[in-house]
Order: sequence, then structure tokens, then C-alpha cells
Amino acid sequence: MRKQLISSFVGLLLVGMGTQASAQDKGWQGGIYLPHALESLEKWTKQPIWGLCVDGAYQLPISDSRSSFRLGLGVNWLPGKEGKFSPFINVPRTISLTGIQISADLLVPVGSTSFSLVGGLSLNTWMKSVSGKAGYAQNLWNGQYTDDGYPIIVTVPAGTRDNGVSGTVDNVFGKYGLRAGLEYALNEKITLSVLFQVAELGTDGEFLADENKITQTANADKQVVTSTIDTIYGKNAVNPSWIQFGVRYKF
Repeated sequence: MRKQLISSFVGLLLVGMGTQASAQDKGWQGGIYLPHALESLEKWTKQPIWGLCVDGAYQLPISDSRSSFRLGLGVNWLPGKEGKFSPFINVPRTISLTGIQISADLLVPVGSTSFSLVGGLSLNTWMKSVSGKAGYAQNLWNGQYTDDGYPIIVTVPAGTRDNGVSGTVDNVFGKYGLRAGLEYALNEKITLSVLFQVAELGTDGEFLADENKITQTANADKQVVTSTIDTIYGKNAVNPSWIQFGVRYKF
């Protein structure tokens, strides 16, 4: 994923460097946005439209170009609501995420219009808050064998455990992200913005307490195998993505 992110940003940079005209104004600005969660985020937070994204940034013109760099620091608050995650048991759980983000964007004006293309990279730190229960299943020998003599294992629901997890996801500011969007300048101070974001987080194992992760037992002849497994643990990469709609103000 990281190679694609870097390649995309380098390509946009080359386009921006080739856009000849007078330089844009530089200075401080801030933005406020409403995020719309895409599937990769909504499947965990269960919230399609809710939360808040804010940032502050400093914009620098590129010499002999209409394009600009924008360096920013932002917070993405993506709260969750109670949802069910286990295919075996109707287990309620709530997952909320808060991301602190360092961003580097390139702005490329579209011809002589008031529109600009935006593309960039981000470095992210995620904080998680999980509450509720985790469902788990057991893999049991059903007393029968295959034609080859192997025991036949079946998976059955086994119950739930409390599941409270909070804290910072490992690798602070080591989670890469991609940003791409479009801006429209209403006047010298106010700009409307639509921005797509996707960022690394880790795996779904981040949303389980240690005691709800995999344990295994077996008897001496290995005929009976019992595994206590949350059915989503560690199997899926989590790369939250969303589209944010908002306003930027130049100070």
C-alpha cells in the first residue's frame, strides 16, 4: 500500500511543478469537516455519517508555479455506535477511533477556474476505544473421521466475554495515509473542500482484549481439538477510509 501512496503523490507533484503562472498567497489556514465513513470504516464504527475532522495548516507557494504545498496537523474523531460482529452470536460491541494526523498536500489549480486539485500523504497516530463483549467459538471433534482417517472438526458458538480495549495503536505516526480531493475558493478567505482519506491502522486484533485472543488445547492423541477463537481476530486488515465535506478559512 505504501508504494502506491508514494507513487501517487510523486505523480501529482510533477504535475504541480509544471503548472506555470504567478504564485499563490501563503499563510495560515484551518479547516472543519463532517466525515462520511466508507465501508472500510463503517464496518467497524457502524456509523455512516458522524464525527468531526479539524486541522490547522501553513501553505507555501511553489516557486514559478501556481501550485502550493500545504503542511498540516489535524484530528479525526470517528465515534462508533453499538453493533454486532460475531457470525455465531449476536454480540454487541462499540468501536470508536480518534486519529492525530500530520499531512503534506499539493494543491494544483484547475486552469483559470477557482477549483484546485488536492493530493497528499499523511502520517497517523490512532487511539481506540472499544466496549462491550466479544463472542467466541469452539472447534470440536464431532466423534467422526474422514475417509482418510482424520477427525472431523466442527465449529460451534461457545459464549461471550467482556471486551474493553482502549489506548494508542502501536507505531505512533507510523501509519501511512493517502489524501485526495477538490477545493473551490469562494473568495480570498473561504474555500469549500471535499477530501477523500484512507489510512493504515493495523488488523482487527486491535479491537480485542488479550484474553479474547486465540487459545488452543488438545488431548494426548490429538483426537479432540478445542480452540477458543474470536472469529474476526487478526484476519482482516483495518484501513479506515472516509470522505469529508467542509470549509477552510485563510487567516
